[in-house]
Amino acid sequence: MNKSLFSSLFGAKRWTFFCALVTMLSISVMFTISCIEGPEGVAGQQGETGQKGDKGDKGDKGDKGDKGDKGDDGDDGDDGDKGDKGDKGDGCRVVTDSNNSAYLVMTCGTGSNTTTERWAKAMCGAVAYDPAKHICRRGQLEAIDDDSDTFIDGRDDKEYRFVKIGGQTWMAQNLNYQASNSWCYGDDNDNCDKYGRLYTWDAAKSACPSGWRLPSSQNWKDLVEGVGDDAGKKLKSETGWDDDRNGTDEFGFSLLPSGRSPSFGGFYGLGTEGYWWTATEYGSQSDRAHRWRYDFQSTDNYNRLLEDDDDKDYANAVRCVRN
Repeated sequence: MNKSLFSSLFGAKRWTFFCALVTMLSISVMFTISCIEGPEGVAGQQGETGQKGDKGDKGDKGDKGDKGDKGDDGDDGDDGDKGDKGDKGDGCRVVTDSNNSAYLVMTCGTGSNTTTERWAKAMCGAVAYDPAKHICRRGQLEAIDDDSDTFIDGRDDKEYRFVKIGGQTWMAQNLNYQASNSWCYGDDNDNCDKYGRLYTWDAAKSACPSGWRLPSSQNWKDLVEGVGDDAGKKLKSETGWDDDRNGTDEFGFSLLPSGRSPSFGGFYGLGTEGYWWTATEYGSQSDRAHRWRYDFQSTDNYNRLLEDDDDKDYANAVRCVRN
């Protein structure tokens, strides 16, 4: 509306009032319009795909994993190559010298490689002799009576019986020669006179008189085989064994229950137990050697003579066999 026209018709003050009224009416209309809910607008179009983001930073190091399971066993290795065949050893034989029975002759090898060694069976002073034909007594040789069953140990003049069984000649009594590392049972000399002395294995090896030696385990086996059935009972003495365990002594061998002495001292077994050393060591155990004994622990076969082993420091009896 034209202000000048309105003012001329109604006056200036009324123009002002008119304008205010119009203004108020306009605001009221606008407010009313804004409160009325309009229709839902149309959905906008999907925006464009954004650009690929920058590469992220490297992650932190992970924790150590658990220990893995044990792997399967590997396959067996191939068999090793067969070793080379060893060289053939030279054979040796030992016989009595056909020119002088006081000597033994050992021949080894064949052809141009043959070697010969000769040594005395026994010495009486500076004289070699055959123990099967002579004995040495106080430095003098004495011929052996073929009908005799005794000989004298020239070292101490002790006399011993001997017997021949199965091609071997054995002492028929336990040795009673006083040597280092040998003892009478209970330190009683009367026991030495009856049962002989008890020797450690090292002492026993060199205790037999000239012409005799400590028997091997094989010598004992041959002895038992030479006697045959019930050898233990037939080789036992007829007296001296406790609990009525005496033998029949059919060959005059007269094994007695001489007991023993352990390495830690003392004595035990006199009257009930008998042990005899052999020259045979016990396999790879250098501190033990074979011995023969009666199975005194048995309740039904205490006459059984058997082989086992013993500590070399123990003291047992000795029977000597002729060379």
